[in-house]
Amino acid sequence: MQITRITQHHLWICGLCAAALLAPGCRKKEPAPAPVPKAAPAPVVAESKPPVPPPITNSAPVKPATNAAGVTADKRPEAPRSPEDPRAQKLYNEGVKLYQGDKVTRDWPAAAKLFQEAADLGYGPAEHNLAVMYSEGRGVEKDLKKAFEWMRKAAEKQIPEAQFKLASMFAMGLGAERNLAQAAEWSRKAAESGHVEAAYNLGTLFLKGDGVKKDESEAAKWFRVAAEKNHPTAASNLGVLSAMGRGVPVDLQEAQKWFKKAADFGSPTAQFNLGRFYLEGKAVAVDRVEAYKWFTLAAERGDPDAVDQLVELGQLITPKETAEGVQRATAFDRQMAAERSFVSREPPAEINLKAPSLEFSPDATGTNAELKKLLLN
Repeated sequence: MQITRITQHHLWICGLCAAALLAPGCRKKEPAPAPVPKAAPAPVVAESKPPVPPPITNSAPVKPATNAAGVTADKRPEAPRSPEDPRAQKLYNEGVKLYQGDKVTRDWPAAAKLFQEAADLGYGPAEHNLAVMYSEGRGVEKDLKKAFEWMRKAAEKQIPEAQFKLASMFAMGLGAERNLAQAAEWSRKAAESGHVEAAYNLGTLFLKGDGVKKDESEAAKWFRVAAEKNHPTAASNLGVLSAMGRGVPVDLQEAQKWFKKAADFGSPTAQFNLGRFYLEGKAVAVDRVEAYKWFTLAAERGDPDAVDQLVELGQLITPKETAEGVQRATAFDRQMAAERSFVSREPPAEINLKAPSLEFSPDATGTNAELKKLLLN
């Protein structure tokens, strides 16, 4: 049977979503409060204000101790290298403007120089940004060792995004010897501070026993943390574990709930598994048209098992039912497109620069494939 709908609607969020250069905790930050009541740029820890829009990420805010102004507090305020040093904040803000081209000509080398000066004053967000620039070779000569050194300094200042990236560098051996135990440790720190991608990674490390003792209960725990914050692959994996009773009790209702959540965010694996549930009446009433809808959506997103399933199911249902399934899939795609146009999930590239060299995504596809096999048998 030939699939006539070839819409390519890709909504991939697994793997670790690419981390922004200006991640939470690394945005413009205002100087420490001064006697003169003058408006200042938005702080890094708090929500940033125009003219620099904040990046939209799944990461939680930085959680170090803060003062009333939302600025990271230092136990030794008299020290010249305090994170509240207004010199560092000013240098950082000017660097952000030059990096983004915010009402000035974009100049990465000049931005790197300003980030360097702020980082030399011990300013964590500048250390993070400088590390990313060294990792990408933007405005400076690419140097992974320097990238690692600066990222570690930023991570030690409790910046979740820096902790997440440092875990990735340990996992991939970028700038330092590969060390999965350290990757797990820094992933946990970031996850405990609310970093969604770190929570997903930590769940996968526990699932596979990489850098930690294999523990499917811990895997399910961290997948749940990420799934509850709308991480599609974490939700799909949690559905797998719930269906198979791995790390959690067997619960098909729970599995169906997480498959539906992940499927609604475009996970092809979850869409396939949800289709199987509707086809076989697992936790839902049998509905072959609804099953055809989900198989169609999964096939559009490149799932080979869904393509095979469409051929088989197409021989069992009527042309009218086939057309209805296709119509439902089309309506789903249109709804998702409308939602993306109404609420942008990604800021402009110049605001949320990707750092692909620092992306680390443990492979958990084996678990999903295992569930498919279970359902097909």
